[in-house]
Amino acid sequence: MKKLYIHIGNHKTGTTSIQGVLKNSKNLLESHGLSYFSTSPNGELMQAGNSWVSACYNDIKQGRTGKIVNPSLLSKMLGECKGDVVFSSENLSWIFDINEIILLKSALDLYFDQFEIICYLRRQDKQIVSHKLQGAKHKGATNSAYYDGDYYAIPVVRNNYDEYLDYNKRIGLWADVFGDKSITLKVYERTELLRGDVVDDFLELMGIEYINDEIEYNKTTSLVDTKIGLIANSFSLGCLDAIIRENGDNSDKMSPSKEQAKCFYNKYLESNIALSTRFRVFNKDSIFDDDFSNYPECQKDIFTNDTAVKSIEQIFSNLEVVSQLLRPEDLYFLVANGNDQYHKSSIRALKLAMRLTPDKNKNLKAKIRELLNEVSRA
Repeated sequence: MKKLYIHIGNHKTGTTSIQGVLKNSKNLLESHGLSYFSTSPNGELMQAGNSWVSACYNDIKQGRTGKIVNPSLLSKMLGECKGDVVFSSENLSWIFDINEIILLKSALDLYFDQFEIICYLRRQDKQIVSHKLQGAKHKGATNSAYYDGDYYAIPVVRNNYDEYLDYNKRIGLWADVFGDKSITLKVYERTELLRGDVVDDFLELMGIEYINDEIEYNKTTSLVDTKIGLIANSFSLGCLDAIIRENGDNSDKMSPSKEQAKCFYNKYLESNIALSTRFRVFNKDSIFDDDFSNYPECQKDIFTNDTAVKSIEQIFSNLEVVSQLLRPEDLYFLVANGNDQYHKSSIRALKLAMRLTPDKNKNLKAKIRELLNEVSRA
């Protein structure tokens, strides 16, 4: 008898903390007859199994499903692990098509005869706000694609985000394939977790007594930093991207109003009740509490004059660093006096020098233009 634990998320429910402890607790897991699988399709050791799920940016943006990368190879590598196996990938939450799960289950059946699908659920208003704001931190993240299109805490560019947030439908896909009894659902709230800690809670599901002594601090991103990040996602800034996103503001975080959060959550109330009725493992029929006291009365995701000015000041402050480190004269002399064998790099450097040189510095601008023409003809 060989059992596979599949941890499918959600995103923003302590998955990174869980995966970090699993990766660093090999001896503890082995003493309980467990292996943690964290190898990529290329054979590299990773912290989690996210590379086994292809979540194409454009597909996810349109609400289309992610795909399992090579289910046969994944199943074979999982089956080669000693004892029962733990596989964790929050990117499995991007699977919206039952056929992907059927293909995975068929491949896994060759190596395992028991399965437990584990998922931590977060109330939908909290889930979407946290998940979207995370996407403001760097361009190209899958969640930045899914919630792309506007700059509000709860996105309004699409009518709904049911593919992800209709838990009854999404979790139901896994249950339809693996069976209801193979599904373990937990509420991601401190009051619902063992000792208020998701790592302790997760390992307890595998019969492991563990006390997590690492306190997790989630850095709150301010309204200004978040807005700058969301806007930056719309541009290809290259090496300037990280500079533009450098945090510096300590104002209130971006947030919907209490009423907005309630209205959004209420869209999923019926679905949550259906999920609770199907699995009967929750303390409440609606699964989640109805406490919205953490939200402000008025939404904090719209720029005032002050926050708009702060954003502009922060961007210019970050760019000021670049101006101090990179001078157009340096770029000119780099190409003029250097032995640069990289033709395209020389052209790019000179074009950048042109952009950085003030119009009033006519002499330098003329020298750069002359050298640019010379290099381009070469």
